[in-house]
Amino acid sequence: MKCWKNINIDLDKNMSDAIELLENTKKGILLVTDNMNSLIGTVTDGDIRRAIINKKPLNSPVIDFCNHHPVTITKGNIRPGEKIFDSKLICVPIVDHNSCMIDILWADSTAKIDNPILLMAGGFGKRLMPLTDSIPKPMLMVGDSPILETIIKGLSEYGFWNFYISTHYKSEYIRNHFGDGKNLGVSIKYIHESEPLGTAGAVSLLPDDISSLPMIVMNGDILTKVNFKGLLDYHNENKAEITICAKEYDFQVPYGVIKFDGGRVVEIIEKPIHNFFISSGIYVLENKLIKSMPKNKYIDMTEVINNSIGRGEVAGYPMYEYWLDIGGMSEFEKAQVDIKEIF
Repeated sequence: MKCWKNINIDLDKNMSDAIELLENTKKGILLVTDNMNSLIGTVTDGDIRRAIINKKPLNSPVIDFCNHHPVTITKGNIRPGEKIFDSKLICVPIVDHNSCMIDILWADSTAKIDNPILLMAGGFGKRLMPLTDSIPKPMLMVGDSPILETIIKGLSEYGFWNFYISTHYKSEYIRNHFGDGKNLGVSIKYIHESEPLGTAGAVSLLPDDISSLPMIVMNGDILTKVNFKGLLDYHNENKAEITICAKEYDFQVPYGVIKFDGGRVVEIIEKPIHNFFISSGIYVLENKLIKSMPKNKYIDMTEVINNSIGRGEVAGYPMYEYWLDIGGMSEFEKAQVDIKEIF
């Protein structure tokens, strides 16, 4: 049992408040109550992402997107040995006969997650030369650790332990540093591209006996605080071949934009901001898709995704958490600041 007040959010709060509280409490769930402590609903990571997909603004009140029918237990109805939790439940609120909050029962958050992880670490890192002249980009130090080590530690905090690393350029640096992963409390195996196979070709090199569970595939040069457990749950709920982590990206045109009607100007908009969802370099792939990929063939992830889109088999997981693709020198310098302030 733990104090439920720590994860309580009032009815007068909005989506922006909920996002901040979820990130601060790190419990994965909020309890929505009124001024009489009656449980109105719950807010989880998935509820917020579904609201974003449905284009609800950040000032939407929590009542508009919370789960109004959460699983609860009435006090006195907990029987010894009774199975309460399934794999999707984070916790179960305990309420009285008037639905007022009393306490909360938490699921075991220490369970290991067997889904495999593939980290792509074979690129040349040309935009970061000369830093990458003698070392692969995922092994560059950001703060006190290589980028790749920060990624592995972040995933292991969720319970992931089964890692594969795809290597090519100066692969010995990666193998010598991580070994079999025991020093980090995980298992690491390696697949090696003898020649570059694109952003998805390494997937085909995975062993035939790999777990049949969905696999998270992630570029080895990304810093993020995304909820990986939530990503996996979202993928399973949507029953897609691929789920793409999609990050909102704003682009401001640095000029006044003119709208024409024939030869007449009907409007000029000063420095408009356009909003997009971009691919973050983080994916979940079904095992059947991995097995279907041709061996040792150059292929980019975009091609794989477009093929699955044609079959209606792609889901999008909107990210609101911190994300940085360390592509060039400016991002690398930003990472050195962010690792101290955010991580």
